[in-house]
This record gives sequence, C-alpha cells and structure tokens, in this order.
Amino acid sequence: MTSKWICPARAGRAGCHALGAAQGEAATQLGLPIITPPEDHTTRKSCTNKTMDFTPDPDDANHERKLMQREYYGSRRWRRLFKRRALVEGVFGILKNASRQRLRRGQNRLPGLAMASIVAAVKASVFNEEQLRSWHDRPARGPADHPLLQPDPPYWGFRDLTKEEAKAVDAEHLRRLRGGHMQPVLEAA
Repeated sequence: MTSKWICPARAGRAGCHALGAAQGEAATQLGLPIITPPEDHTTRKSCTNKTMDFTPDPDDANHERKLMQREYYGSRRWRRLFKRRALVEGVFGILKNASRQRLRRGQNRLPGLAMASIVAAVKASVFNEEQLRSWHDRPARGPADHPLLQPDPPYWGFRDLTKEEAKAVDAEHLRRLRGGHMQPVLEAA
C-alpha cells in the first residue's frame, strides 16, 4: 500500500542544513530539532522533492506498518492512544447489537437522510443514558452528596386521563386563553 511522505523540515517540524542556513536558524529559534542531512542529500528523492511516494517492501522488517506509527508500537503512549479506539469499537458493537439499540441499515424505515440521522441520534443518546446509569450504579464514584451522583427522580411515563380530568384541563386552558375571566376549575393540591 503506497503512501505519501513529506520531509519533516519541509513540513515545518524540524530544521535541516540541506535547506539552507536561514531555515536552520529559524528552526533553532522555534526550538525545533535540527536534522543532519545525509551526505548524498542532493540526489535523494526525499531531500530534493517536497513529497515522495513510499511503497513498503513486505520482506523488509523496517517497512512494517506497526513501526511507521507516530508512537513506538506497544509503548505506554501507544497503548493510551489505541485504548480509545477499542472503546469506540465497543460502543459500535453495542449500538449494532440486536438486543440493545439495533442500529443498522434497513431497521428504521423512514424517508430521507435527515429522519434516519435523527433516529440514529436518539439511539446514541439512549445508549449514553444507559452508560451513565450503569456508571452511577457503581460504588465509590465520589462524594455521596455530589449533584451529578444523585439518582434520577422516578419517571412514571404517560397515563390516560379520566373524562373529568380531561374536561378540567380543557377548561383551565380555555380560561388562560380568555385572559383568566372564568373561574378556575382545577383546585390547588
């Protein structure tokens, strides 16, 4: 798999004497590292071109992709960086799980990309709420009186109104629309 590479000095991340004394001095003032160019820098593609295409040799151990990463493979900083990726993949697995959010193509038959995006956002927010609730249920997460650690008030959902309750709500709404000239039908509890 071919990739495009740029000289770090030309990218502005280091200084190099091959690019002239002024570039080296500017890099020194910025506190950037100074690269000593190879003796044949006038004929190397990496030094004469701004960018170069690189195709790794599968037989050369130095061309392995895991060695071409920003952080050294397996180091503490590399593990910290790739640990996040594992968390994201876990979230995708839960969102696609048929017994959880079931976020997949063809599951929600709604017209348009906007509606499909809204459904996906709702499912992601439900997942976030589940994660927060499970986090809250774990012990020793901070002081017990912290506002974010208080349990949510119970939610009883919707309920059907009786005929009398519906008439009372309608009468109260009409009273407010007319400016409060009618007597209130609802009693204060």
